[in-house]
Amino acid sequence: MWTTVILLGIAVNFEPTRIGLVPLLLARQKPLLQLFAFLVGSLVSTVTFGLVVLFGFQRSPLGSSSADGGKAQIAVGAVALVVAAGMAVHGATTRRGARNGAPAAVPDNTEPGALGKAAGVVSGIFRRGQSPWVSGLVGLASGVPSVDFLAVLLIIGTSPTSEFGKVAALALFVALGSLVVTAPLIGYLLAPRKTLDLLGRFGTWTRSRSRMEYAVALAIVGCLLIGLGTAHMVK
Repeated sequence: MWTTVILLGIAVNFEPTRIGLVPLLLARQKPLLQLFAFLVGSLVSTVTFGLVVLFGFQRSPLGSSSADGGKAQIAVGAVALVVAAGMAVHGATTRRGARNGAPAAVPDNTEPGALGKAAGVVSGIFRRGQSPWVSGLVGLASGVPSVDFLAVLLIIGTSPTSEFGKVAALALFVALGSLVVTAPLIGYLLAPRKTLDLLGRFGTWTRSRSRMEYAVALAIVGCLLIGLGTAHMVK
């Protein structure tokens, strides 16, 4: 369970939407306060939902035995492989069309629909006011459960560990998943210009990655989860 929690917690930081929000927050008045308000809002939403799911129900969807925890890891790994295959096929089709002379409106590593709309909505909200409460509300909304968070909750909930262990696993995932916000917060406090420069480079690097590269990374994570789940069931 712990390896899975660490892997998925780190992976959350590479979501383009989360990476794009940090520079927007730092560009507002009182940037440290804005970033802190966003972090608090996100943590409140995420932790509250996680605790409700883990302890608000009498029984998890897949049961509570050690074997069920292995099944959950295998299921999440299989879903990751399916998504990775879809990304790879889409990326290959896009490149093939470009080589054949078909017009390519956008590179294969972008999502103009969802990400473009999300960025537009957030920018519009930020333009309406400079209050930290706005950043806090955006953080609260960003904590809405994602697929990877639901997968982690499923794996934690089906693990045979104690209630304290489940809370610790949830805290570890939340802490790792918040590095994209907490690291710039600390860095900006110590060295504002250098932090902004590093954020710009990191954002450029993530945007320059192709869909195929993301597919390979996701496939590796999926294979690791399946291997961990299989080993868990064999024990």
